[in-house]
Amino acid sequence: MIKYIDSVEPRKSGLLPLRGRLSLRVAVLLILFGAFSAPGDIVAQETLGFGLAAGFGSGFGFSFRSMPLSGFGWQPTAIYVETDKLTLQSLGVQGLYVLNHTSSSALYAIAGYGNLYKRTTKDHEVDPGPLPGDEYNESVTTHIRRDAIGLGMGYSYKYPGADKLWASVELMLTSYRGDIFPYPQVAMHYFFH
Repeated sequence: MIKYIDSVEPRKSGLLPLRGRLSLRVAVLLILFGAFSAPGDIVAQETLGFGLAAGFGSGFGFSFRSMPLSGFGWQPTAIYVETDKLTLQSLGVQGLYVLNHTSSSALYAIAGYGNLYKRTTKDHEVDPGPLPGDEYNESVTTHIRRDAIGLGMGYSYKYPGADKLWASVELMLTSYRGDIFPYPQVAMHYFFH
């Protein structure tokens, strides 16, 4: 007789089965690979910008965006902040494929990977016994790490009154721990080329 000591039940949460989640991850990796292996003639037509971006699918922080008139572009995003009680680090990369680009707006498909790490330390007063003076401070440290990949659409538009300032709104289906959620993302870039 076979006796199972550890039984693992299949996950009941998540919008896609394992095969669907694996296919989504492979598709995102292929799109990112295509974004970084774009032919050289597109590079001459691109517009380069620096700014801020926030989203689980592409990271939080300062970003550099390559937005071509057509074809593939990319955007790395990163930030690192450390204090006595807080460490925050985010790193992400996003590939994009421009579907339509006009003088004041752009519509594009996006795929990205984002990593977020946060460590916080809090001091708590602990009273272990009934005697006065038994209390002491104890530091409690929490760690949060999120790795997410996403696939979606984005729309950039020229900020009214500012010729080189563009705002972006994106919606990505983001996979986090096997579950898929639609997360919005925002960005603001100043294009200098």
